[in-house]
Amino acid sequence: MMIKDLLKICFCGLAVLWVSGSCSYKQSGESDTERILTDSILAVYQDSMAGSPQRAIDAFSGMRSRLQDSLCINMLLSHESKCYYYLNRMEDAMRINARVIDFCRNNPSSDDHLYLLAETYNNQGVYWQEQSERDSAISVLKSAVAILQSTKNRSVLPSVYMNLADCYLHNSDFSRCGFYYRKALLVADSLGTGVRDHFAIYSGLAKLYLDLENYPEADAYFTLAEQADSLCTPYERYFFCNTRGNYYYNTKEYEKALDWFKKADSITDNFPQPLYKAIVRGNMGEIFILDKQPDSARYYLDDARRLFGEAYEQPSLRYYMDGLYVSLALLENDLPKAEQLLSRTYDLHLVNPLYTYYNNRRMQELYYKKKDFRKAYEFKAKADLFNDSLRNVKVKNSLAEIDFRYRQDTTLLKKDLQLMGVSSEMARWKTIALYSVLLFLLFFSASFCWILYKRRKQEKQYWTQKATVNRLRMAVVRNRISPHFIFNALNIILPTFRQYDI
Repeated sequence: MMIKDLLKICFCGLAVLWVSGSCSYKQSGESDTERILTDSILAVYQDSMAGSPQRAIDAFSGMRSRLQDSLCINMLLSHESKCYYYLNRMEDAMRINARVIDFCRNNPSSDDHLYLLAETYNNQGVYWQEQSERDSAISVLKSAVAILQSTKNRSVLPSVYMNLADCYLHNSDFSRCGFYYRKALLVADSLGTGVRDHFAIYSGLAKLYLDLENYPEADAYFTLAEQADSLCTPYERYFFCNTRGNYYYNTKEYEKALDWFKKADSITDNFPQPLYKAIVRGNMGEIFILDKQPDSARYYLDDARRLFGEAYEQPSLRYYMDGLYVSLALLENDLPKAEQLLSRTYDLHLVNPLYTYYNNRRMQELYYKKKDFRKAYEFKAKADLFNDSLRNVKVKNSLAEIDFRYRQDTTLLKKDLQLMGVSSEMARWKTIALYSVLLFLLFFSASFCWILYKRRKQEKQYWTQKATVNRLRMAVVRNRISPHFIFNALNIILPTFRQYDI
């Protein structure tokens, strides 16, 4: 067992002991202690849900049986739903998620209930997107945004914006995709959510500009993502490595592309879903075709076909993989095999137009090798027509993205100017307030000195007047004494002195 797992187990054990000890003397705080325990177990298994979903399900299920608080129980159910998604058990994931949504809708709209509802809507959006129901996904994700804007806890808001951006990316609405990715970046910066959200956002913007064939901009965002990959999940790292490989594939740096695809392939070794490994193995097979290594190409294409399983029969995927087998047959000069694969019929409405362009190029190469130059030219013309159409669409999308970004930047610039004006006004009022305070202090000090001076002057005047009054009283007393009385008193007293000899 790894040290990291031991630490997790110890952490959970300490949390259980602490909570059980708390409950023994604080029955009134049972819901609070259950919330602390729920938050602790979610924090422990947050990063391992994708890599070990079944173990997380077992832990959440065991914890739910010991809880009484319905909110805590449904918080664990919401995360169990994610684990079933990682196990590719979409029916179970959507069933449990719907159960949590019903709970949140049928309970009082407290802040915690609203946040949980927004989180489950975010999950629902991901599930709808996985099933190519992107309009439904966009609708439910926008509902999550509306709910989060009325709550205090908005930590999941960057994730919702990123999922919205991903929906618009798959719908080829690149302008809105860029808008929501930048909005996610703005919210992540304001919330201070750290490196993890930045990695996913930069990776998404890199994928956006890769699809727009804006390779310098894509490379710049890839570089930013590489600097922020320390806390990303295995699925995020897989997405990054596979997308980085596609970048080098498009720039025709096939050795670098293969290196990145190998990194992505090694990451998928522990994934419960074989789909991700199938995708990257198909990419590796295509690189080996371009590198003229037919044996390695066949090995990886066959393995990708095996790993796709039932998903291989999806029209777009089957069309794409058959096209790679055609390229392999042309590389081996197996023209009958190539012609057999190219003669298959498909519903092209369900196929990516880019794959149709590649198949026209393969048809051109096939008939060129068969010396049927007329048909080779026909398919070259079709391929060029598709290429021109695709380029026109990409140019329009690029212009729309640039226009949308310009308007967004202009809006932000206006807000910045408004903020600068508000800041300037605030600075002016601060100056006025400062001078007002100084003037008040100066007036107060002068008033205090003036009052003190007047008081002392009045005291001095008081004592002067009192001394004058005392002097006048003594004068009155002296004036009231009769001289005749004094002489009589002396005549009485003086004879007594004479009976004594001197």
